[in-house]
Amino acid sequence: MEGNGLFIGPDGRRYEGQYVKSLKHGQGIFTFSDGRTWEGQWENGKQHGRGTIEASDGQKRSGSWEKGTRVSWDNDDANWEDEGNMS
Repeated sequence: MEGNGLFIGPDGRRYEGQYVKSLKHGQGIFTFSDGRTWEGQWENGKQHGRGTIEASDGQKRSGSWEKGTRVSWDNDDANWEDEGNMS
């Protein structure tokens, strides 16, 4: 897949955004089956760059990711639950 696309998994996971060589690459939104979302930049199928997580209760946190791993929150908050790898 190349360009903009939509993936919907059998468990309700969803990705809408840009693809390169069938990998998430560019800007996109990933939605988990429990309603959490991650919106931001992707590279080679992993979060890479700026992004925002929104919990199912509406709480939002923005930060930076490298190769699928969060490297920092904009305002570090030790009480925020780590959402793990979403790629």
